[in-house]
Amino acid sequence: MPSVSLLLGAGRTKSLTPRYVGCNIAFMMDHPLKAYRRENGLSLEALAVKALTTRSTLSRVEARLLRPTHDLLRRISDATEGNVSIEALVEATVVPAREVAA
Repeated sequence: MPSVSLLLGAGRTKSLTPRYVGCNIAFMMDHPLKAYRRENGLSLEALAVKALTTRSTLSRVEARLLRPTHDLLRRISDATEGNVSIEALVEATVVPAREVAA
């Protein structure tokens, strides 16, 4: 398994082995829906009303805790006037990887 070296200062390094398989860099970035809301000054509540869903549901989608149905994906994309595509929403849905025994 590949490892990562961290520079600790004074020339010292520490080698780390990832604990999760399939870690996706996209997971560390803002969810495209959250980025859209920030750019457009929308609250979860305001976007939820437009998408005919609840604030809690959108929050869970943004936190990647909910795998949205196709109908919800369509409603969210429509609420953003197509600025956040269904494809972008699907790509942002990350299934947590299983922890690898150390």
